[in-house]
Amino acid sequence: MTAAPKVFDIRLEQLPDTGFEMHKRGAISIAYQMTVRNLSDAPLKLKGIRMRTVGRSPYQLLNEPAELTDSVEAGKEATVVFTLWRAESDSKQTRHATVWVEGTLSYETSSGAATQKFSTSFKEP
Repeated sequence: MTAAPKVFDIRLEQLPDTGFEMHKRGAISIAYQMTVRNLSDAPLKLKGIRMRTVGRSPYQLLNEPAELTDSVEAGKEATVVFTLWRAESDSKQTRHATVWVEGTLSYETSSGAATQKFSTSFKEP
């Protein structure tokens, strides 16, 4: 079985707290900004993202995906903002700590639905 070709590159960052964080069911919202570079020769329609924090990350994300509705033209980049939820019990005040994540980005092409796994790290704002 051969691996599917890599369809995109991403850069991910956590956005600073704007003072409008939301709370629901024991969780706090965290906003992220992701830049997606389409490496394929066809447009991609982003459908969803699921991430989990790993290692010594300063907080734990809940296992809930974020829906996406953005498109990325072939060979182009798009910036996407989305929100995920972290456990409210992870209330340690940390700044500039490194967050490690693994995730799956779901997308559609003219060939149908697909996913690509990724892992990255970034600093808290």
